[in-house]
Amino acid sequence: MRATALTPGDRSGGAADLRPTALGLMHGPVFRGDTVGALTDLGDAYDRLLDDALAARH
Repeated sequence: MRATALTPGDRSGGAADLRPTALGLMHGPVFRGDTVGALTDLGDAYDRLLDDALAARH
């Protein structure tokens, strides 16, 4: 998976479309559960952060 960035678009890199059964962090734990929801929520959170940062500039 590519690096993430606060730019418009799909921050999950389409990973949610692959419907993974586990998400692993580098040198860390593995999450097993609603992985699609977790990736979607991550993208939504990035969208909110970007919207807030852009709004603060005006």
